Amino acid sequence: LGEINIFMEELATHKALKVIWELIGAVNRYIDHTAPWKLAKDPANKDRLQTVIYNILESIRILSVLITPFMPDTSQKIQSQLGYEGIHSTFLDIKKWGGLKPGTSVYKGEPLFPRIEK
Repeated sequence: LGEINIFMEELATHKALKVIWELIGAVNRYIDHTAPWKLAKDPANKDRLQTVIYNILESIRILSVLITPFMPDTSQKIQSQLGYEGIHSTFLDIKKWGGLKPGTSVYKGEPLFPRIEK
C-alpha cells in the first residue's frame, strides 16, 4: 500500500493503477487456488470456507478503497454491498488487515461491470 501512496503523491497514477491491478490479479489467483465453490460442497470444510470467504471480502474491501480516486461510484457500490453504506473507508483504514468484522452481512447488488452483449 505504501507503494501506491507514493505513486499517488507523485501523480504517477498509471503506476498506482498497475499495482492495483496486480493486487486484483493476486486475489483472483487466491480464489482460483482455494476454490471456495468446492469447499462449500463439503460440510467438513466449513471453517476453511469461512476463512477463505473472509480473506476474499477483506481483500475486496481494501481494493474498493484503492480504486476510489479512479472509480468513486464503483468504490461506493462495493462498500455498500459490504455493509459500509455511509461509512467511507480511507487509506488509513486499509493499512491494517481485518477491518471487515467477521460475520458481516454482504448484500447482493447490481453487477458492477455488466457484460456488454453484441
